[in-house]
Amino acid sequence: MRGWHPGRTAQAWAGSATSERFGAHGGDWGAVVSTELARLVPERVAGLHLTMPSASPLPEDRTAPSADEQRMLDRRDLHLADGYGFGMLTGTGASSARWYWEAMRWVPRSAEEENSRPVTVPTAVSLFPADPWPTARRWAERRYRDLRRRNELDRGGHFPGLEQPELLVSEIREAFRGLRQNG
Repeated sequence: MRGWHPGRTAQAWAGSATSERFGAHGGDWGAVVSTELARLVPERVAGLHLTMPSASPLPEDRTAPSADEQRMLDRRDLHLADGYGFGMLTGTGASSARWYWEAMRWVPRSAEEENSRPVTVPTAVSLFPADPWPTARRWAERRYRDLRRRNELDRGGHFPGLEQPELLVSEIREAFRGLRQNG
């Protein structure tokens, strides 16, 4: 449907949520939507858990990265997302293409623009090693101003719900348990 992008989807989620307060989780585009949801209604989002935080390196981060950050930069640079694999496999190529077209017109174009849209709710991040978009702690902390937990795991990839479902559930539980105890 025309005009649906992460911001509009987050608005729809906020409008359809029946609870006054809730936690949000997301990976891939769900992380982008959940991030926007936390920005739109921070008073309702008790906590945020992401497997792919929307936080990019600044240009100066490339000049003197740590060894871990360099590994992350190299991985990001290698990633070429076609964005259509899942849509083609499920027979939803046209609607997937529409979503990507709308979303790419909406998302921030730079790390500076991402950081100008800060997230203030308590946030936890689980990074799976085969994900093509790893995020260094300092990149994430610029945008997610209350980053309470960041865990790098030893297995799993971009779709942990399919690849490592028990590990993902454990991470979500631990994240929200920690947010409740510290919140």
